[in-house]
Amino acid sequence: MSARLLNLLLLAALLGGSAAAWPHLPERIPAHFDLSGTPDRWVETSWLSWFALPLIAVGLNALLYAAAVLSTRDPRRINMPGK
Repeated sequence: MSARLLNLLLLAALLGGSAAAWPHLPERIPAHFDLSGTPDRWVETSWLSWFALPLIAVGLNALLYAAAVLSTRDPRRINMPGK
């Protein structure tokens, strides 16, 4: 299994799991935890509060994939000594 396929499967699992849990969420969800693991900040459950982290993961993967494609087409785009 290639790394790209594994990455896509993990992203799909992250998005699918988030979507499956969405209907069962309470009205408020914890947004921050203290050192002992107790929630110390709560937010109202909204689409953005629940799906922000999975969407950031998708965006970062797209950015890194684009950087990899651009760097293999033109090695001058990466700053590495002795390339």
